[in-house]
Amino acid sequence: MRPGNFSLRAGQAFDRVRALIEREVDLIITSEVVEHIVGVEQFELFREGTVLMLPPNYKGTPSLPPELLDELPLIRFTGHNVVGQLVERHLRRLRLSPPRVAEFDTAQSVSAMVSAGYGFAIATQMCVLEGASVGHDVRACAMPGPSVSRTLYLLARSRELGSQAEMFASICRRVLHENVGPMVADRMPWLADGFQVLEDISMNNGEK
Repeated sequence: MRPGNFSLRAGQAFDRVRALIEREVDLIITSEVVEHIVGVEQFELFREGTVLMLPPNYKGTPSLPPELLDELPLIRFTGHNVVGQLVERHLRRLRLSPPRVAEFDTAQSVSAMVSAGYGFAIATQMCVLEGASVGHDVRACAMPGPSVSRTLYLLARSRELGSQAEMFASICRRVLHENVGPMVADRMPWLADGFQVLEDISMNNGEK
């Protein structure tokens, strides 16, 4: 598949889904499930769980968020961020309501604050890599106690791209296997199967 008129955008999940439905873009990668929207194909790409982001000079033993909050403030993702929503639901399950100290809508900003020692964050493995890609190094540790995960999908409008959407999903999985997976394993060797590239399974919500 050779690119023609190619444009790449970044943004929040609800903006990406809207852009797909309104035909501003042809493909999106998101963790939003759109089973209620007719005419959209979904291809599973990978699943990742939450991890602790700690300052690089943090010497303590990673503990459950209630104990960790006695030492460091929580740096949050904003509420419209998908990771932020995932973390907030997890905090509610743990019956925790940490004070709102600082909130950001990008992994780079959250990583920058944690890297500078201003607090800790609950994030995902891709957030750790995203921050590291711009020089914000953090200590990534397994979540003590319960963790949560999210699944990332490639979405396309049904029957419009033919086999190209599935081909693009396959390319994404190959890149994840060959490039991203090794980086995750190198930085977080304790993850085991916490980062999973998913099989070639598609969900078609098109009209019959």
